[in-house]
Amino acid sequence: MLKRTHSFFQIILIGLLLGLAGCSSDNQETTISAAPTEKFQPSDSQISLNNQGVGEMGYFDYDKASQTFQELVNSAPDWDLAKQNLAIALLNRQKTGDEEKSIEISQQLIAENPDNIVAHYIVGILKFNQGDCETTLQSLQIVVQKDSQDAYALYFMGQCYLQNADSQTALDYYQKAISANSYLRSAYYGAFMASQRLEQTEQATEYLEAYKKLDNNPKAVLAEIKYTRMGTKANAQPYPDDNGKKSELSEFIPPFFLEKNELNIDSSKTIQTFGLVNLNRDAKTQLYVVSDNTLKIYDDFITNPKELATLTTNLQTNAENLAWGDINNDNKIDFYATGLTDQLYLQTDSGFEKVDMNGAKMPDLQSKAVRFIDADHDGDLDILLLNTEGRFEIWNNNLNGTYTALSSQTNLANDSGYLQIYAHDIDNDRDTDIVLLAENNISILLNDRMWDYQYIESEIFSNSLKGLTFADNDVDGVLEISVSGEAGKTYVLQFDQRKIKRTGEFDTKLKSQMILSADVNGNSQKEFLLADNQSINIINQAGKTIEQISVDNISDFKIFNTINGADIIALTNNQLWHVPASKNRGKFMLLNFSGKEDQANSVRSNYSGIGTSFTLRSGSFYAAGDVFFNQSGTSQDYQPISIAGGMKPTIDYLDMEWSDGVYQSEIGLEVGKFHAITETQRQLSSCPVIFVKNKGKYEFVSDVLGVGGIGFALGRHEYGEPRPWENYLLNDGQISSENGYFKIQFTEPMEESAYLDSMKLEVIDVPESYSVVLDERMVISEPKASGVPLFYNDLIRPKRAFNKHGEEITSSIHSTDKVAAEIINDDHRFLGLVDEQIVTLEFPEELFGDYHLLMSGWVEYGYSQTMFAAWQAGKVAQAPTIEYFHDGQWKTILSQFGYPAGMPRVASVPLNIPEKTNKIRIRTNMEIYFDELAVFQSKQANDVVSHKLWLTDARLFQLGYPKRTDNEQRVPSYDMNNVQPFWDTRYMKGAYTRLGDVSELVQNKDNALAIIGAGESIELSFKDDLPELQEGFKRYFLLKFHGWAKDMDILTHNGETLEPIPSSGNVSAKSKKLNQKYNTRYQSGR
Repeated sequence: MLKRTHSFFQIILIGLLLGLAGCSSDNQETTISAAPTEKFQPSDSQISLNNQGVGEMGYFDYDKASQTFQELVNSAPDWDLAKQNLAIALLNRQKTGDEEKSIEISQQLIAENPDNIVAHYIVGILKFNQGDCETTLQSLQIVVQKDSQDAYALYFMGQCYLQNADSQTALDYYQKAISANSYLRSAYYGAFMASQRLEQTEQATEYLEAYKKLDNNPKAVLAEIKYTRMGTKANAQPYPDDNGKKSELSEFIPPFFLEKNELNIDSSKTIQTFGLVNLNRDAKTQLYVVSDNTLKIYDDFITNPKELATLTTNLQTNAENLAWGDINNDNKIDFYATGLTDQLYLQTDSGFEKVDMNGAKMPDLQSKAVRFIDADHDGDLDILLLNTEGRFEIWNNNLNGTYTALSSQTNLANDSGYLQIYAHDIDNDRDTDIVLLAENNISILLNDRMWDYQYIESEIFSNSLKGLTFADNDVDGVLEISVSGEAGKTYVLQFDQRKIKRTGEFDTKLKSQMILSADVNGNSQKEFLLADNQSINIINQAGKTIEQISVDNISDFKIFNTINGADIIALTNNQLWHVPASKNRGKFMLLNFSGKEDQANSVRSNYSGIGTSFTLRSGSFYAAGDVFFNQSGTSQDYQPISIAGGMKPTIDYLDMEWSDGVYQSEIGLEVGKFHAITETQRQLSSCPVIFVKNKGKYEFVSDVLGVGGIGFALGRHEYGEPRPWENYLLNDGQISSENGYFKIQFTEPMEESAYLDSMKLEVIDVPESYSVVLDERMVISEPKASGVPLFYNDLIRPKRAFNKHGEEITSSIHSTDKVAAEIINDDHRFLGLVDEQIVTLEFPEELFGDYHLLMSGWVEYGYSQTMFAAWQAGKVAQAPTIEYFHDGQWKTILSQFGYPAGMPRVASVPLNIPEKTNKIRIRTNMEIYFDELAVFQSKQANDVVSHKLWLTDARLFQLGYPKRTDNEQRVPSYDMNNVQPFWDTRYMKGAYTRLGDVSELVQNKDNALAIIGAGESIELSFKDDLPELQEGFKRYFLLKFHGWAKDMDILTHNGETLEPIPSSGNVSAKSKKLNQKYNTRYQSGR
C-alpha cells in the first residue's frame, strides 16, 4: 500500500505544481451541474426573483435569501430549483428548525426525483454537521456514484471514515478528492492525518508539505460547513440560461505605451534625482525634482506643471536619494534625503523642516541608499540605510522623536559592499523581510520578529548584478525574485525552506543598468522594463521582448502609477519625459492604503500603508500587489498602486494583509476608479465572549479568560503569564431556564482561538440582606485572586470623586450603569495606554483596617504589537496602584494590583488601610474605564446555600459573528440576533475540535480541550433541577471557566499556530486519547 500511495502522491504533486501556472483558471473539480433538469418553465419575474435570492446568498444575507426563495416556492411550488435553493438558504441560515426544514425539503425532492444529487448532497452535508456519519455516507455515496469528480463529497466521506477510525478508507477518499481537485487544501491535510494514523510517516510528511505549499495560493480552497466552501452543489444556483457565463480576458496586443512627451519642467540646472510622491493620498500624484540641492514639487506635472512653492526646500550638499512616508504618523508625508550628510525632514503646515539629527540620536550619517518600512511591525516607519561603505543599518523609530541603531541590539548583516535595499515578505509569514543586493549575490535578512533576523545568502553569480524586482506571476503565493545582471542575464530566484534557490534564467542580450517591473497590459502578469542606452525594453516572463520604447541616453526612469496602469517618467540628457499608457490594455484600479482611522484616532499599521500586500479576485481573474515600493533599491517613492481589475465593472473582492498582520477584505470595488482604503480599526482580539439564554433569547454578558491569554507580549521576548481559570458572576435577572435547561454560549467572535478545558455552573442563594461579588481581577502584583464569592451588607460609597484635574466626577463612578469616569488623554500613540489617570475618592467617614475595593468597569486591551511599540518608546503599562492620604502625603497600599479583566464586569481586591483616612486614590496609565468604585467589608454569610448544576450537553458549531457595536467610552455590545456568517478573520494553523458533541471534553478539568476558532461557539446546557428559591433570599449564578485563549497579533508568541497546546500539569493517557479523538479538524488561514 505504501508504494501505491507514494506513486499516487507524486503524480498529484506534479499535477499540482504544473497547474499553478496561469492566473485566469479556477482549476476546480468538474462536477455535474447543480441546477436540476426539469420541465417547469418559470416566468421572467420568477427567474428575476430567483436571481435576487442568489445575489442575497452571495452577500451572505441568508435570512433575506430564505425569505426570497420561500416567496418563490409559494408562487412556483413545482419548481425544483426554487425548492433546492430554499433548502440551501435554510442550511446556511441556521435558525431554530432550519436544518430540519432543509432536510425535509431535500427529502421531498428526492422522493419526487431519486436522481436529484443536489438534494442527496444537502442531506449528507446536514447530517455530517449533526454528527450522523452513517446517513452522511449513505447520501454522499449516491452523489459520487453519479458524479465521481465531486471533490467535496469525496472529502466529507473521508472525514466520516476518519471519525469512524477507518483510516485506510479515509485515505482512499482523500486521495480521490485530491485527484478531483488538486487545490482542495483540506483533502491534503485529511490525507496527512490518515497517513499518520496508519503510521506511514514519510507519506504523511509529504502530504503535509503539499498542504503547506497551498497555504498562500489564492487558487486553493477549503472544505467547511460554510457557504461557498461546501462545493458547487451547496451553492444557490441561477436559472440555467444565466449559469456559467464568465468574463475572460482578451488577448492584449502591443503597443502598450504611446509616444513619449517632454515634460515642461525646468531643466536649466542638473537634475540630481526625481521621483513621484502622493502628498494628499488621493488620485493626484506629484512629481518631485532635486536640482542644485533644492527640492521642488510639481502638481499637474503632465499637462500644466505648477510648483508647490511652500514645499520648495533647500537640501544638504549632494542630496542623492530620497525616501517618502509619514514617519511620525501625523497625517503628513515626510522624507529622508541621503547625501554628504543625511537629513530627515518633517512636513508641517508651512513646508518641510529639518529634524535635529543629534536630538534624534542619528548624528553624522552619510548614506547611499534609504528605505522606509515598519521593520518590527509596531505601527510606525523605521529607516533602513546603507552607508557609503555599503554597511546596512536599521534605525528603529521609537515613536518619541528618537531612533535606535538595531545593530547595537541584534545581529544584522555585518558585511560591507551592499549596493541596494529592498523589502518584502519573502517567506509568506506576515512579517517584512529585507533583501540586500551586492555586486555578485543577494542576502536576505529573514525577519523572526522583535528585532531578530536570520541571515541567508544566495550563490555567488559570475555576472555583476544591477537590480532586482519581485513578482508572483504564477499566482501560487510564492514570490519570485528576478535579478538583473550585466550583459542581459536575468536570474529568477525563489526562497524555499530557508534557502535561496535559482529556478530559472533568461538572456535578453541587453546591456541594461536598470530593471523595473509592472503589469503593462492588464492581464495581472508583471513584465520587466529594462533600459539600455537606446530604449526601454518591455520583456515578458519568458525573456522575450514584446515592445521597445525609443529613449536615448537614459539616466533613470520611474513607473508612474495611473488609473490606466503603468506610465513611465524617464530622465535623458537632463530632460524629463512622460511615456503614457496606450488603450491596448485591460482595466485597472488605483489604490491608496492607510493604516490610520481618523474617527478612531488610533493606529495599528503605519499611516502610509507601507508594507501592505493584497490579492484581487474578479470571477476567474486574479491579481496580486503590494505597497513596498520596490521600484528602486536606493530610494523610495510614495504613490497609489495600479492593479489590474479584470473585465467586469466591479471586482468580487480585494483581500489585504496590513503591515500589522491584520487581514481585511473589501468587496464590489469599481474598476477604473481610485479607491482610498483605510485599515478598519476593529476589535481583533480580547477573549472568548459569553452569551446567556435569558427569557427566550441569547444576551451578551461579557468576555472571559482574558487572564488566560497565551503569548501576550509585554516587551522584547517578554510575555505575560497566563492564569488558566476565571469565574464570572450573574444575577438572577441575567439568566433563566428554558424547557428545564440553562444555556450558555462560549464564543469566539474575533480573530483568536480558545482552549476550553471545563465549564461549571454553580448557584448561590443568599439572604436578601447580602450582596455578592467575586475576589476576581487580572492580577499583576500581589495579592493573588481566589475567585471565591465575597458577601457584604452595604457598600461604602465615596461622597465625592475627582479626576486628575480636580474636576468632580462623583456621578460617573457612583453606580454600575456603563457610564464611566472620562479618561483625560493627549497621547494616542498606543492602543490601551494613555496619560496617567488619577481618580481620587473622598469618603464620608474615616477608613481604617480591612476592606475590599469594588471596581466595576472595563479595560481597552492593547495588543502585543502595541505593547512592544510602547516598550521601545519607554512607556510601560502601569496597572492600577491604590494609595491613601495621611498626614499630608499619599502612601501606597497596593502597587499595580490589577484591574477588571476585559469587557464590563465587577472586580475586587482586598485592602488593608494601616492608618485612618477618608481619601484613597487610584493611579494608572492603562485605558481602564471605572464605572463604579466603592469599598466594603466582607461578612461571613451563614445561611448561604449552594447548588451544583450538571452539564448535560455541549455542542460545538460554527456560529458566525454576532454584530459588535462599540458605544461611548468603548463599551462593547454584541447582538446575537444579527449574526454575520463571515468576517475578516483567519484561523491559526492547527487541529481544532470537530463539530458536534464535545461534552466529554468540557465536563472536567483534565487537559482534554475543546479548541475553537474565529466564528465558532460551544453551546452548553445545564439541567435546571434547582429547588424553589426560599422567601427572603436572592439567587446568583457562578460560572467557572478553565482554559486559555490566544490571539493572532503578529507579535504574539506562536500567534500563527494552535501549538504548543496548553495544559495544566501532565496530560493523562485518557485525556490524550480524547484529544486525539476529537481534535481532528485542521484549519488554517481564511
